[in-house]
Amino acid sequence: MAKPVVHWTDRPPRPAGPRTLATETTAGHSSGPRPTSVKAPEYARGPRTGSTPVPSVRKLPDAPGEPIGPQVPDCPASAHRYPARARIHSLIRGPATGDPHVPRVFLDSPRRGGQVTQLRKYRHSRLRLCSAAAAALLLTAACGQGASSGGGDGPIKIGSSLPLTGEFSEAGQATQKGYQTWVALTNQNGGLLGRQVEIIVKDDATNQNTVVTDYNALIAQDKVDLLLGTQSSLLNLPASAIAERNRMLYVEPAGGAPELFERGFTYLFFSQQATTDYQGAVWAKWVASLPADKRPRKVAYPSVDDPFSKSVADGVEKILTAAGIQTAYKEVYPLGTKNLDSIVNAVAASGADAVVHGSVFEDGVTFVRAMERANFKPKLIYQSQAPAFGKQYLDGVGQKATEGMFYSTSWNEVAETPGNAAFVAKYRELFKEEPTEDAADGFAAAEVVAAAVKGVGGIEDQKALADWLHANKVDTILGTLSWDKAGRPTGEYLVGQWQNGKAEIVLPPEVATSKRLVRYGGGDL
Repeated sequence: MAKPVVHWTDRPPRPAGPRTLATETTAGHSSGPRPTSVKAPEYARGPRTGSTPVPSVRKLPDAPGEPIGPQVPDCPASAHRYPARARIHSLIRGPATGDPHVPRVFLDSPRRGGQVTQLRKYRHSRLRLCSAAAAALLLTAACGQGASSGGGDGPIKIGSSLPLTGEFSEAGQATQKGYQTWVALTNQNGGLLGRQVEIIVKDDATNQNTVVTDYNALIAQDKVDLLLGTQSSLLNLPASAIAERNRMLYVEPAGGAPELFERGFTYLFFSQQATTDYQGAVWAKWVASLPADKRPRKVAYPSVDDPFSKSVADGVEKILTAAGIQTAYKEVYPLGTKNLDSIVNAVAASGADAVVHGSVFEDGVTFVRAMERANFKPKLIYQSQAPAFGKQYLDGVGQKATEGMFYSTSWNEVAETPGNAAFVAKYRELFKEEPTEDAADGFAAAEVVAAAVKGVGGIEDQKALADWLHANKVDTILGTLSWDKAGRPTGEYLVGQWQNGKAEIVLPPEVATSKRLVRYGGGDL
């Protein structure tokens, strides 16, 4: 049986298996050369090592569609420590053109003594000089062009950059497997428009600078026909701006922070059920509807500094506050924080009897371990993302600590949605393991792109692909998806809860796999 065709242009993912989180550090690039089958031009990359804090000035693009430059030295995900920095990194507008399709090149400050320097460092004259140079490059760059290989009998090339290493590597590797599963099933069933499909996957190492470089290279050097998005709002913010500038359809499997859809983009779509500010809405409305004697009085909202996770917690807080439930504690901690004992102690001291934790994966596990050490057991606890990692989460915190944990999810392996059984079977065949939510989300993103291509009947006119998605609904393994004019999905998430070592769907009731809802630690509510 045909395997998916995958071009490795970067390091392969780490071997699968449980991770030892307590001693792990944030991954980044190695000091050696970064292997790639297509080398990006000089101006598309900043220096990979060394202490130079300022990007060098590079030559102008020679032709339309070449990568936007310049780029800056690598900065690990753990350096993005403050909410304001995420906004600076959002690449929302061109600095001087007024053109919403030209992304702003962000300049990151160096790390000093293990801490990120404050935002005022961006005002230093040497960075102002580089910013002016970057603006000049953007002003003189020609308008980007979309897919270049067009029609023909050869394979359709799809490109993506994913965090196969670094802070978001668990999600990135799972998403890659979802893409590979879709490629395998598509080619097995005759391809797309009668042509086989190939996918090029690059490793952005959970780094905003690298993801910009990668998508520039996919478009200008690899000359892919179609794009698929990366993982997380943090990475999709800049990556989607590159696609928009080049007028290419960009469907992202994960990363529904509201800021992404406030930029007036035409080609951006999120292929889950709702943006992150509504991810916890079903759960929050259920809590608000509880009888007074079962409803929490005070809620704590700790969150990692990640646009996706933070907006989930903010969305839940908005609904619960409107229902008269007090906020006892709210704090944002840096991405990459390895010890959350002080955060948990502060939450416990706040008097909160419910917790809404905006987490990714590692910090989600770390937070639960800290709760165990503090013997803190709120009546209700909801975490974003982390509990959806299935066995990895179960192994990370232990079965006892999962009991009663709520979370939202886009997918369930037993859901009777179109193509879900085929996805699960092919995934198991290829990888000898059970699929995760992130793998399903990756598969669904590819389904959305394929639906647009089939609907239009070609890949040359990317605006037509975007227009088709704006006007139509798409059946996926997550269910039926549709979008508003900004690319926001218009559905609702499922609510899961860990019960007796198994992840169950508990809300809404009509699709529930378990009719019980339990308090954290066990027992009826």
